[in-house]
Amino acid sequence: MSEALQSTPISLAQEPTYAARARAAVSSILVASFCSVRSIPFFFSSTPKTPLRVLCLIAFDTIHRMQELTPLTRERLRLLATFLDLAADQNAILDRKTFDRVNSRSNLEQLEEAGFGLELSDHLQRIRDLESQRPRSGYSPQQFTEVRLYREAIVREHLRFTASVAFGANTDRFRSNDTGVMDVLFRIVMQCQILDDLFDYRKDISLGLPSFLTASDSIADCLNSTREASRGYQCLGHHSHGVHLFPFLAALTIVSWLTGLAIRVCEIRWVQSRLGMSVDLGTPDRTKACDILR
Repeated sequence: MSEALQSTPISLAQEPTYAARARAAVSSILVASFCSVRSIPFFFSSTPKTPLRVLCLIAFDTIHRMQELTPLTRERLRLLATFLDLAADQNAILDRKTFDRVNSRSNLEQLEEAGFGLELSDHLQRIRDLESQRPRSGYSPQQFTEVRLYREAIVREHLRFTASVAFGANTDRFRSNDTGVMDVLFRIVMQCQILDDLFDYRKDISLGLPSFLTASDSIADCLNSTREASRGYQCLGHHSHGVHLFPFLAALTIVSWLTGLAIRVCEIRWVQSRLGMSVDLGTPDRTKACDILR
């Protein structure tokens, strides 16, 4: 594996021959596997706090390895993990959810000491500005589009700053060499956002938070619109089909399938509730909806 990992950068133009494309695909798989193995200790550490954030570390480590031929340093990975936890805490503050204030303050100080003070302040202000314009929870036909655009803007800003933390001084060069990988990452994260909305439906309703499932007075309409949104995130433009993206495209396929399955399960449970509980699919009765989708 080590010899394969010392080859040329994977962020290259699509090769005309099948053999060259196959080599690039295999090389990208080896790089992703290498980065996954070296990130295993993070699954057992206190930072980051969730396995999903460790997968984020693996993704950015893989991108750096593909473009710069070297993996991210351990110090850089720890900083990235620290930011991911801080971002989650900041989101909890804005959503009026509980979080560890002491740990959040510690994470903030670590990033400031690492030289990200001004950039981090600017990023957090951008997030606050976006959140100050968040659409209200339900209920109009236009609300779903507004909620979707709001969620997409938040994700894009987080990905932008995450890349800055991960790549540091190389961020501009990374962006100039980007051949679609950030677009694929964006789509993966948006599928995860949909899954999160499905699982947190009761909490989002109780707190009045805008989500894919709280943007209409009809659960049936929300599920239908959410399914269409998920399919849209799964579809890629022509610029996102490079063989060097194979591990990311595979991840997008898997998370898209899981998202579609989760939406289908919710739809089935909702139909069953209509037959067994005489609940109208278009009812705004959120209490019964919470019981069904919990």
